[in-house]
Amino acid sequence: GGSLFLIVLVRSRAHALMTATPARALGTPFLRVNSGGLCLTARTCACAMCEGTDTELQETPAVRTLRKRLWSWGWLSWWTQTILSVIAAVILLFVNSVSQQSLNLPALAGRSLAFVALAGSVVSNFWTWGYTRLSKRLGRKLPTAADAAARVSGSLRVGVVVNLLGICFAILGAEAIVGTLAAKAFTTQGQLALGGVASPVQAIDVLVVQANTNTLAAHFAALIASMRLQLAANACAATETA
Repeated sequence: GGSLFLIVLVRSRAHALMTATPARALGTPFLRVNSGGLCLTARTCACAMCEGTDTELQETPAVRTLRKRLWSWGWLSWWTQTILSVIAAVILLFVNSVSQQSLNLPALAGRSLAFVALAGSVVSNFWTWGYTRLSKRLGRKLPTAADAAARVSGSLRVGVVVNLLGICFAILGAEAIVGTLAAKAFTTQGQLALGGVASPVQAIDVLVVQANTNTLAAHFAALIASMRLQLAANACAATETA
């Protein structure tokens, strides 16, 4: 009699648990009810974790804006530097190939500094192209606004240093080139006044000035783009602290 009563009690308890009204959590499968309380099913827990991960990996508007600025300004600066640097390189190579006069020390120094500034422009061109790659990496990794701004600022600092060094060499080269041309012009006038044979300023000498000016303009364009991108990075970092 006692065993029969125990079996009936267990069956009634099990029936009560099975017919109990289940609760829903987060719009996912039912909760399982037991004597210890409520427990989420494995599927419910997995869905909840997936929803939380999607929320965390969502790109913030500040990072999206920064990526767009990197992409647009990076390509604009890259094309500007490429056009100016190619023109400067063609002019300098043409001048060296057709020049038949022996160069004195100031003229050789000015032309050498122009080549160094042009090499810096090529380095800056490749570094600027890296801004567009950085924009894609930020889109894949989805960092926070502060992290994205820090990475962009670090890359921009290197680019600014390269451009400042290039501008410095271009200015020094311009000083040497223009000084050489001025000395040649004054010497020509003096020799003509005395009836001697003059070495006039040729058009090919002016082309060196044009090439060096193009290189200087390329560095300046890259510097302007870096300053604009730094403002965008600062605005992105400000949204993190706001």
